[in-house]
Amino acid sequence: MVAAVSWLSSPSFSLFRSASTKTRGLLGCGVDLGRRIRWHRLRRGLSVRALAGLAGLSPGFVSMVETGERALDRWTHLAAIARVLEIPAADLLPGPQAPEVDPGLRAVLPFLRAAIEDGAAPRPGTPPPPVAASRVAVIVGLVDAGAHQRAAVLLPAALTGLHHQARRDRLSRRLLAHLYCTACVPLLVAAGCPDLAGLALHRAEQAVAEFDDPVHAAELVFWRAWALRGCGGEPVMLAPTTAAAEGLRLRTSRELLTYARLHKRLAYAHAHLGAEAAAIAHFQEAQQAAGRCADRAALGGPPRGMDAGALAVDQVKLRYEMGRYDEAIAAAAPLLGQVRLLPPWQHTLQVVLLAALVAQGQAPRAVRHLLRGAPPVSTAKAVEALGALPPGTVHELALRLGVQL
Repeated sequence: MVAAVSWLSSPSFSLFRSASTKTRGLLGCGVDLGRRIRWHRLRRGLSVRALAGLAGLSPGFVSMVETGERALDRWTHLAAIARVLEIPAADLLPGPQAPEVDPGLRAVLPFLRAAIEDGAAPRPGTPPPPVAASRVAVIVGLVDAGAHQRAAVLLPAALTGLHHQARRDRLSRRLLAHLYCTACVPLLVAAGCPDLAGLALHRAEQAVAEFDDPVHAAELVFWRAWALRGCGGEPVMLAPTTAAAEGLRLRTSRELLTYARLHKRLAYAHAHLGAEAAAIAHFQEAQQAAGRCADRAALGGPPRGMDAGALAVDQVKLRYEMGRYDEAIAAAAPLLGQVRLLPPWQHTLQVVLLAALVAQGQAPRAVRHLLRGAPPVSTAKAVEALGALPPGTVHELALRLGVQL
């Protein structure tokens, strides 16, 4: 816990907080955030006075936030309101509703939190069993496949073991940073724990602090930008992400892969900010770098997430981010059910297609597609995709169509 407190004063937290509080407050201070608070308050059967009292705020302030007259620009206030409403704070922020956290995952999150907060604190007693690279690959693979609960069960012991090994082993420090970035951060963002994701990034920085490696530094910038995607962090992360990409020499597959990822993240950031020309240019740069990376890959074939199928799904997502919903729907249709797309990408494609249909005012069609599409989408992902509508409206539409979610 002492290490967690020290993180609060670190440069990493300052950058993470500047994006996740100040910028979120600026973008989330209007009617959209107020409506979300009011909708969840009414769903819980609370009055404005009751919500304010339980959150430690004044009724007048809460009332003005709900109507958009006052900005909710403090993370502590947002967290207090979310705690009373019994929802993740991310559910109140601009953008799609955060997916509901699986109860099994919620049950193991405290153990993961303890492992991350304790970090490199020495543990008395018998040393933990050694952690091999193959075990790290298994956990990362589980996160990639969306099996977050299974990954979260394995993560605490793996983190503890790698922290113990990292004191005397450079390879273990690299594995530790890799595990924090590629497993902990995506899992924690999906679970609505951005504060803990920020601490995981800080732990990754600590693990590789002694390495004078621009690729490591660039990878950390990428994951920080990824963790802040879609929640108001884009303006804060544009400059460091661009600088990280420009600092790479592009002589190895690893450098090319990191360069491609950074430009893909820049493409999404510019799309979110309405700069379509810049978004398209960055995505094309990412595609070109991915192609060169595939040519140089030691084992043959492009790295995960940079193959033609995955990039095609990214193009659909980019069209959606730019508000080109017709183009997104048209581009998604021929990709559905293709064998060359791995299940996670098929799932992402289905979610984006549903969201584009809703954005076009075609919610009934989206609900039909939910049941008849290939592959089928889970209820939780459907509600996430249809986040433009309150969940009750989604169920009402399904009921009218004679279907059950």
